[in-house]
Amino acid sequence: MKDTDAQEMKSLVDTAPGSLLITDLDGKIVYVNEKMEKTTGFPIAEMIGNRPGNLWGGSMKPSFYRELWSTLQKKGSPFLGRVSNRRKSGRRYEDRLFLAPVFDQKDTLRYYFAVTPDPHISLQTFQREFRATERSPRTADQAAAKLLSWLMPGKAASLAHQAHKPLFDFFTRTLVRPTRQQFSYRDQDKELVLAAQSHPESFNVLYEKYRNDVLAYLSARSQTPQAAEDFTQETFLRAFRYLDSYRPSNASYRTYLFRIAHNLLVNSYRKKQECSLDTLKAEPKTPSARIWDSIDVEFLWQADAGLSETERRALFLKHRDGLSVHEISTILQRSENAVKLLLSRGRKKLTTFYT
Repeated sequence: MKDTDAQEMKSLVDTAPGSLLITDLDGKIVYVNEKMEKTTGFPIAEMIGNRPGNLWGGSMKPSFYRELWSTLQKKGSPFLGRVSNRRKSGRRYEDRLFLAPVFDQKDTLRYYFAVTPDPHISLQTFQREFRATERSPRTADQAAAKLLSWLMPGKAASLAHQAHKPLFDFFTRTLVRPTRQQFSYRDQDKELVLAAQSHPESFNVLYEKYRNDVLAYLSARSQTPQAAEDFTQETFLRAFRYLDSYRPSNASYRTYLFRIAHNLLVNSYRKKQECSLDTLKAEPKTPSARIWDSIDVEFLWQADAGLSETERRALFLKHRDGLSVHEISTILQRSENAVKLLLSRGRKKLTTFYT
């Protein structure tokens, strides 16, 4: 299969009506298509490198999983079952599970895959064909073509010649390897961040890697070149200040820097808006509000008020640095609602202690 053919095939599988998920032998997802994203609510970037059990699964009885892994690993056979899963929103749903092992030409186990067919395919027919895979040669040339007939039956016939190869080869070249390349930046950035956290002078590598990207982003959104340059420097100053708090996530460090830059622009705009409204009378402040006007921020670190480390950190970011809830959530890698709860609890503890 030519590279252009492989790219076209991957694009078709990515957008197929049926869902496909591939994991390595550790159960970590190495490929997933868009239908799985729609089904579970988890973004593809969040799924890659994670385990289904850590995201939407893992709620069945231990006996269920013992049977599952025994069927896949020891018997080398497909597994069919029903599971209770959880979408990213938290809502639970019942789903059918169709798992199968994938072997290479030396009969060595290499992947597991889960597939749900195109909704227009008879489920009874699909189940019969899926079960039959255990009686087929594990490297049969028709395996990939059969998979395509489940995912996108309307196009499978015209694509069969491109998929005329063992399933392991098809998965590796067409789906797994391009996905690994697509998300390789995350591992690279993780190594650079860890190096900078151990040796701050290494932060310059991240600065040189992403400075032009951040400057270009800000130049397109700032009124003057000088403003864009100033915002760029402030973006990296903030990123460096919070380097110890940063935890690698599913996004690249570049995305993290863009969030900081965006927040700087938003805050700058808000301040200008507030200045233009200086003729409006300020509302009387409550005693609690006056406390937060006059409080010494160092007190946040020193007060023995029963604050957790995270509550203290969130309050410090808010009242020393004036960051928004969104900015704090980015730094602490928590949801905005979680940050609001941290701030609320921390303020309540400190207000009681301080008064």
